Amino acid sequence: MKRSRFGLGMLRRLHAVLLDSVRGRDKTPGEFRRTRVWIGATGTPIEAARFIPPLPARLPGLLANLEKYWRGASSRSTSG
Repeated sequence: MKRSRFGLGMLRRLHAVLLDSVRGRDKTPGEFRRTRVWIGATGTPIEAARFIPPLPARLPGLLANLEKYWRGASSRSTSG
């Protein structure tokens, strides 16, 4: 069996599979978000949000850093 490296492509594929046939399937399964979001009770304004993730414009750089970290962690775990 071919071993795949975990990266952003696989993350997008997993996202698409997880959203298939559930709430959110009409959004953009398999794609990184393009709109601002926040976590809070239904109807909560952003000012009262419990958590505000990074803006969509920052995602490419942040996700690239995450992928570099994964790759570094993977090489460290197989080299010892």
